[in-house]
Amino acid sequence: MNLDTPVSYIKGVGPKLAEQFEKARINTVRDLIFLFPSRHEDYSTPESISTIKPGKIIIKAMVEDVTTRRTSRGITITTATLKDKTGKIFATWFNQAYRENQFKLDKEYYFSGDYEFSYNRFQLLNPRVELVSNNENDNIISSYPQTNYIKTSTIRKILSNLKPLINNLPEKIPDEIIKRNSLISFSDAMSIIHFPESHQSLVEAERRLAFDELFQILLASQLNKKENSKLKGYKISFNQKLIKDFVTSLPYQLTASQRIAAWDILKDLDSTTPMNRMIQGDVGSGKTVVAGIAALQAVHENLQVVIMAPTEILANQHAQTLNRLFANHNINIALLTGKVKAKNRKVLYQ
Repeated sequence: MNLDTPVSYIKGVGPKLAEQFEKARINTVRDLIFLFPSRHEDYSTPESISTIKPGKIIIKAMVEDVTTRRTSRGITITTATLKDKTGKIFATWFNQAYRENQFKLDKEYYFSGDYEFSYNRFQLLNPRVELVSNNENDNIISSYPQTNYIKTSTIRKILSNLKPLINNLPEKIPDEIIKRNSLISFSDAMSIIHFPESHQSLVEAERRLAFDELFQILLASQLNKKENSKLKGYKISFNQKLIKDFVTSLPYQLTASQRIAAWDILKDLDSTTPMNRMIQGDVGSGKTVVAGIAALQAVHENLQVVIMAPTEILANQHAQTLNRLFANHNINIALLTGKVKAKNRKVLYQ
């Protein structure tokens, strides 16, 4: 078995479950292993029933009895009496009739949820349920998205059959980087994220996986930059007098940050290597005037410039700002939005 093996070949996955996985777009062992938990439930320190207070609680209890009834509106209400050595409370689930057949009266379960006053009494509403394991390391339990109605307990059970494969996943980062950053191995991180043994190990696993994600983003960025350096773009020569006259004509002085950003862009334009930059700044920090300086340089070289905006409102604002900036520069500025139709749109494209 390997990462590309279909889920239907995993021990414990029958035709019906395989179909559910397929609907959830979990087709291979890889898809299942990389289905990360949405949260981890800590059942290591449950409260006693006698000490609980309204709010979110976790208790370890047995089920004394459980009944289900259907209301006139078609809602099923399942009610159970939970008990431990210190007392009893009620738990209620809505439209979860399967709960009645879930419990064995001689078993202990963890119940977690909101304990509050509802329907004339205090009770635990729609609590999550986990069977108490004899293994102390199972007190921190992974919970998965309820994908296509596949129970999180089912996902954990199937993943447990993949432990040998998870424990031998190949390393993705050079050993030197792992040692330098005091990271645990990738296989250990993947094993712990699904089957955490302690809070500390979970922190280390999350740190390793977060590092991997950031590392891949940075690596992809560097590879992209390297590939871009091989491309050829327009060389737009820097016209010092043009830019100086424009900046001098503004009704305000550029800030130091605006000057630096504009100069970096103008230097990039004066090269055959395509530019790839992002300007980051708060609303009103002057990003548009910096874009305007770059646009002016390009238009002066008889090129066209498109400034794109994510919303029509913002596009209108940019058009108004650029019209003011270039009022004395004989530049044709047009606004193209989804409302511009047919003939007028064709003219603007040209």
